Amino acid sequence: MSISEGSVASADDVMNAMGSLFNDTAQTIFEQDYNGFDSRLNGDGSPNLNNLEYDTYQTDTMTDAGNIEYLADIDSYLAPSVLVTSDYVTYDEFSDSVVNLDLWTITTAGSGTGSATVTENGTYMQVYARKSNGSGNYNARVVSDDLNFDDYGCIFIEDISWDINNTSSASANLTIKFGGVTVWSKTSAGSGSGMKFKVFKLSDTQMLWNFYDGSSWAGWEIDTYSGTVLDVYNSATDQGSAATNWIRMGYVRYNTFATAIASPTDYISSAATTISSTVTNAIPIVNHLNLDDNGGSVIIKLTADGGSNWETATNKQIHRFANTGTDLRIRIESAGANLMTEYAIKYNLY
Repeated sequence: MSISEGSVASADDVMNAMGSLFNDTAQTIFEQDYNGFDSRLNGDGSPNLNNLEYDTYQTDTMTDAGNIEYLADIDSYLAPSVLVTSDYVTYDEFSDSVVNLDLWTITTAGSGTGSATVTENGTYMQVYARKSNGSGNYNARVVSDDLNFDDYGCIFIEDISWDINNTSSASANLTIKFGGVTVWSKTSAGSGSGMKFKVFKLSDTQMLWNFYDGSSWAGWEIDTYSGTVLDVYNSATDQGSAATNWIRMGYVRYNTFATAIASPTDYISSAATTISSTVTNAIPIVNHLNLDDNGGSVIIKLTADGGSNWETATNKQIHRFANTGTDLRIRIESAGANLMTEYAIKYNLY
């Protein structure tokens, strides 16, 4: 029954209306926690909150289980953190020895003596540029035609390798971009292999990405993207010595994040919170960003007895504990792919 004039509202309707108000209040608390409370507040800079627990994950305070990773760079928990290759659909695995021009657009240019090519050899695509003795420049570029966030929630590239073979008098520029954002580049002589790149769509303007350099993943980054294509570029310039450079990609895959990738075994849970009086009811607020184009979500569970009994709760709505106690905790399970950012619990509202 909804609240209406002339009618007696149910207790749940009243409590859930308070839940809506608490949601708005919680956002203000989260924002202030990120910015810092003024030192004059309450005499010591700490807010005087009544029956309220919250966390903005600015440190790794939650216990995580399953396929979840804490992202210190953006104060969030990502599920899933390990992407299962078998769950992906291949965009191009470069197995036919001929570049598929329905998937890729190639441009090459140069002046002087040299060459620039984009080819496949059956196991990888190679973007190659070579500048022989003398002034000038040769460059090669390949851009995906259809690999974009309009269709896919996550894009994954594996088996990236590179080589720059030139002398001090020559220069090179190897670059990988996605959505106009440079995710990797090299200009100095050397080589590398076993690199990977993964990127998630956060919104119509922002993406979350990470790059593996062959030995470790870099920190996660959030960037505003413009355009949604993969752009691989190679340029060789020489003022007197030969320069040979290439980038290779093993395969490109994508996924819309079916819920099978993350499951209720992937969750974060808060530490024990000892309450002076028995907890009988609570309203949870959980902020998360759904990365699953197939409608992924989170499942909220609360316990008032230290985890002996976890009870399913609904975001922004009153929950009355069947098993009361004085140790309040929250568990947030990922059903699909999610970026979990903040939570708050208002307890013992009555």
